[in-house]
Amino acid sequence: MDSQDQTDNTATPIFDVVDVTKEFDQGKVQALRGVTLRIEDGEFVSMIGTSGSGKSTLLHLLGSLDHPSSGTLRFKGQDIGNLPDPAEFRAREIGYIFQSFHLLPTFTVEENVQIPMFGLPGNTAKSRKERAVELLEAVGLSHRLGHLPTKLSGGERQRAAIARSLANNPTVLLADEPTGNLDSDTAVQIMQLLGKLHAEHRTTMVLVTHDIEVAENASRIVQMKDGRIISDPKAPAASHQSHPS
Repeated sequence: MDSQDQTDNTATPIFDVVDVTKEFDQGKVQALRGVTLRIEDGEFVSMIGTSGSGKSTLLHLLGSLDHPSSGTLRFKGQDIGNLPDPAEFRAREIGYIFQSFHLLPTFTVEENVQIPMFGLPGNTAKSRKERAVELLEAVGLSHRLGHLPTKLSGGERQRAAIARSLANNPTVLLADEPTGNLDSDTAVQIMQLLGKLHAEHRTTMVLVTHDIEVAENASRIVQMKDGRIISDPKAPAASHQSHPS
């Protein structure tokens, strides 16, 4: 592990997840079963598991897209469930990268990158355009500013989506299967780009994947199965998450 990834356990973590559960269909589906996880500022963490392991559900909770059924989930010490304005929190603090890109087809690449900037006050048309161009240059798409997403390759679409995720200079990037729709060579390029961005900006990154080769790009791998964390190099010694109830 890179020495820069060594963290101070006395500092307030970016995310502090304590005994979190998530149920669907009136408790018939238990997506998360007592998950405890601590993520420090500047970490690059991958969560790996098969479909149904709970990894994407946990990512959605971290991003305030859903709420736990029980347990505690804090961001920088604040209970995410008690945020006064979850939408503003997401716009200011969280950048999302999705498997399916989620670029708006009738907007140019540059316009897509500007969209999150409308969620925060103080951004002028000039500042939004300058920021979008800067980010697209950083991900190697300066020659695609005026193109529609349908004119881009899969790798280019994901690069555009990464640029969009950085629009508001978020504290955290959450990536849900960011290479899932890409061929293997393009997936390597995308992970190299994410690694470069993490190294340059020390943005906290949490990545969900089912691919161990993708997961190994992170400095810490958390394995999930059946709604529980079954392996985490930083888990508390007394953790019992892997034991079924």
